[in-house]
Amino acid sequence: MPDQRRDATRKPSAARKIAWLGVVVLVAVVLYVGAWFFIAARIENSLPDFFAQAQSEGISPRCDNAEVRGFPFRLGLFCNGVAVEFEESATTVSAGPVRSLAQVYNPRHIVSEIDGPLTIKGTAGLDLVLDWQLLHMSTVLSGNGVNRASAEGVNISLSGDSPAFPVRLDATAERVTAHARANEGDLDVVITADGFTSPLALNARRINLEATVENSASFLHGEEPDLRGKTIHLHGLRSELDGGGAASLSGIVSIDRQGRASGDLQLRLEQPAAVLQAIAVLRPELAEDINRYGGLVTALDTEPGDGSDTITVPLTLRDGNASIGFLNLGTVPAL
Repeated sequence: MPDQRRDATRKPSAARKIAWLGVVVLVAVVLYVGAWFFIAARIENSLPDFFAQAQSEGISPRCDNAEVRGFPFRLGLFCNGVAVEFEESATTVSAGPVRSLAQVYNPRHIVSEIDGPLTIKGTAGLDLVLDWQLLHMSTVLSGNGVNRASAEGVNISLSGDSPAFPVRLDATAERVTAHARANEGDLDVVITADGFTSPLALNARRINLEATVENSASFLHGEEPDLRGKTIHLHGLRSELDGGGAASLSGIVSIDRQGRASGDLQLRLEQPAAVLQAIAVLRPELAEDINRYGGLVTALDTEPGDGSDTITVPLTLRDGNASIGFLNLGTVPAL
């Protein structure tokens, strides 16, 4: 009898615990749902103030038909189209629909997908179009803006024209990845392109760029990217050519206020004969000088111990004019 009485008291006690647990779970769910929609509404309602603040700083962003989505475990902003206008340079950048999401437990890490094309229009007839089959981005925020960002695109194409360009721009790549991060006040950049083709450059299986731009972390915080007046530490720019051979460039480049580049760089050529021949095909006006003096370039090799099929020569940039020793390579377009 006493055991039966104890069992009888235990059952109501266990039932009450289960009931209370259910109530707690229900309350937690209701609070979470309410908090999610409250935050979503706050984000949508704060967009006009954010845009107004940006406009006061000379930047006019736009997000067409902005809507916060992602319930229940994600939170993100969807736009039918986006654009940014930079007042100082009268340049407008626009793209198609944007879908961005962040996990509720890690809202500072945002993953985005953007539809092309992206267009850049500016003064003096600048008109650039960048398009892609697929473009994903990953952005990590810090207290004062973006701390680092990455992008990966498939089947990229670039075309554009401007009276300031010596020729029309045209290029394609099968795959492009780009990474940028703030390094104290500087900006670190790594870009890789696979299957690069262009009538204006040497076709390459792979191009890899690693560089640091001094005092340019603010580019990630919304400042208009402008390399004029900047110093670039080129850790490496390597191109593996389709026709054989490879070219690597490293050194420090300074860009003046007119956009002209100056610096003393090191150019490393693997299978130099194949590289020089490819340059002669691309730039027929240089073919005669390359055929005449190309063999003498090896005399400028600053690292003869690298082997007979690799040479390293000094490449000089002066106010946009490029040369290797006595061999003039022409003018690098101003930025």
